[in-house]
Amino acid sequence: MHPLSGAVPLALVCIGLAFFLQGCGGSATTQTAKASAGDIVAVCVGEGDRYGDFKCNHDPTHRVCATLLDESGQPEKWGSKGDFWEITGQTANKWDAKIRDPPNPGRGWCICMWATAQLIEEVGCDNVHLECASTDVPYILKSYTDRGTDLASAKECLSKKCPAQAAPEQPKHRELLAGSGDP
Repeated sequence: MHPLSGAVPLALVCIGLAFFLQGCGGSATTQTAKASAGDIVAVCVGEGDRYGDFKCNHDPTHRVCATLLDESGQPEKWGSKGDFWEITGQTANKWDAKIRDPPNPGRGWCICMWATAQLIEEVGCDNVHLECASTDVPYILKSYTDRGTDLASAKECLSKKCPAQAAPEQPKHRELLAGSGDP
């Protein structure tokens, strides 16, 4: 039996799943990494109920919890170019009321990795507002593209803004190794 014979059907299933889980304008995304079972992503306060638990770790693209509203509940400015909706050309579809309303009122929303990369390139890393604990940083750092967009700028910015989440995962057996020495 060929050593890759079982891997080919699994690869086809993964490709099919990536096309099934489309997002951000209906285009299929390129899933290049899977979040490990140990990854912990906090609730994105403001995210709608599309995922049930309000977390940005369910589909292959909506992995960034961006702060779209300021403390007064109005659209947050991302530098001199305006707010998220102005910069992305989505003012006609502004969903700021959904962010403020129950069941999870707040300031954030799960946005696409490709949109994050484009926003960073447009306004610079310092003007991008996101919640590190609610962003699936390890998943993004393992990804290369999303909807045809190179994620290098997003990865660089997230590494700078979210150093705790960007740190390499520690081995789960570390505690066992610490206590394994001779008395």
